[in-house]
Amino acid sequence: MNENTWAVCEKGSDEPIGSIGIFKTPATDEENAWEIGYWIAYPFWGRGYIPEAVRKIISFCFEEKNAKSVWCSHADFNDKSRRVIEKCGFTYRKNQPWISSMGDERNGVYYSINREDYFE
Repeated sequence: MNENTWAVCEKGSDEPIGSIGIFKTPATDEENAWEIGYWIAYPFWGRGYIPEAVRKIISFCFEEKNAKSVWCSHADFNDKSRRVIEKCGFTYRKNQPWISSMGDERNGVYYSINREDYFE
């Protein structure tokens, strides 16, 4: 179990419908920068669970982890993740290839929020 990974559950239930976590990002050399990763089961898409969880994790990173920046990325073809990221206030930073968990290379689109912007 990773201490920086949590289950996403429907309100009033302990049954996981997805997960969210943070890890040190490869997108920047900046000290104390975190990246958010998430997944949710298809039947729960579009119900607002992931944007709510992402906002809580952004707050956790800045308030508990004292992050300088928080990053999030999506594969260039994943419009649903792009909408979540933009809805949560991230700003586009760059494209950078990465190897997916399936072992194929994908074009990652990276966004971040800086500490100063968060507390503005």
